[in-house]
Amino acid sequence: MQRAMRGQPPYAWEPDKGTYIGILPRNGSSADLRWFKGEPCYVYHPMNAFDTEDGKLILDVMKYEAPPGFPNPDGSPTRPTQQGARLVRWIFDLRGSSDHYTEQVSDLAGEFPRFDERFATQRYRHGYIMSAALSDTVLGGRNARGRYRAHRRRKRRGVAVATRCG
Repeated sequence: MQRAMRGQPPYAWEPDKGTYIGILPRNGSSADLRWFKGEPCYVYHPMNAFDTEDGKLILDVMKYEAPPGFPNPDGSPTRPTQQGARLVRWIFDLRGSSDHYTEQVSDLAGEFPRFDERFATQRYRHGYIMSAALSDTVLGGRNARGRYRAHRRRKRRGVAVATRCG
């Protein structure tokens, strides 16, 4: 509010504050809320999240290094190189004592993730995002559909496959 009263943006990107993600158990109360810390980032759209048998929570999201459309506290724009989102998997160890989460980054950049919603909050195999296969000024580089293999039997990172749309 003080910033807005000085004529500066009321909402601004402040990466020095870091990222905090609160996890509340499904049947928990506010006393059960647990906070995890991470590198500064911004997420508009999640894909899916699910629990594992070994006490981990897996969350797949489209992560920006800085939020598009939000200025810095002084009103200057965020750096254009920070505007693209990348599909990442965050892993929270709910049985562990660390307040940090781990991150696996896919090679797939884009936005608007979708998956088969019959698998919401469950382990799932495939997800899709609007992506870019070729440079396209009309669609802002979003001229393809990207497929993400979210689960494989062998322990490997997700594989990104881009296919041209239209």
